[in-house]
Amino acid sequence: MMDATGHGPLGDHLGELELDFGEVLDFGLPLLEILSGVDIPLRGVRLDVPVSGVMSGDALGGRVTGTDHLDVRPGLQIVRHLHLAFFTSNGGRVSAMGEATVTPTPTVPVTDVRVALLCRSATASTAWIDGQTLWAVGSVDPLAGRVVGDVYLAATQGPNRRRVTLSPMPARA
Repeated sequence: MMDATGHGPLGDHLGELELDFGEVLDFGLPLLEILSGVDIPLRGVRLDVPVSGVMSGDALGGRVTGTDHLDVRPGLQIVRHLHLAFFTSNGGRVSAMGEATVTPTPTVPVTDVRVALLCRSATASTAWIDGQTLWAVGSVDPLAGRVVGDVYLAATQGPNRRRVTLSPMPARA
């Protein structure tokens, strides 16, 4: 829950992110087969998912593109590694990369997702975010090819400092 200043439990709310999947690149096992319950090899499978969409808000509002690299393990344990580029409406450019955890929901295949992104930027209008961490919390619907979520600037300094880490994934079987 955010207070009147836009501060929430994860930090300052920066806006909402909406991303659509592009053509998924698989390396032997297509996404629809994985979702249908086919046996996944013990070593897992890799999928690269191009994403593009928009970010709302004054600070980073604009266009977003990138790639979501997924390692899918047996039992649908998913490790995500993201590379995103934010192109803000005021001319800023921000590179963001990080890891995500995915939690299945009762409405499978929709999953909850939490992402920690480390940002880099040398553009004058977005230099303030260089070295900062973003938290994104939302959901992924792989059948619809859509990701939606809220994005926060993580509080990493001062009395409200938060340790920016993700929960560990369950151990491999």
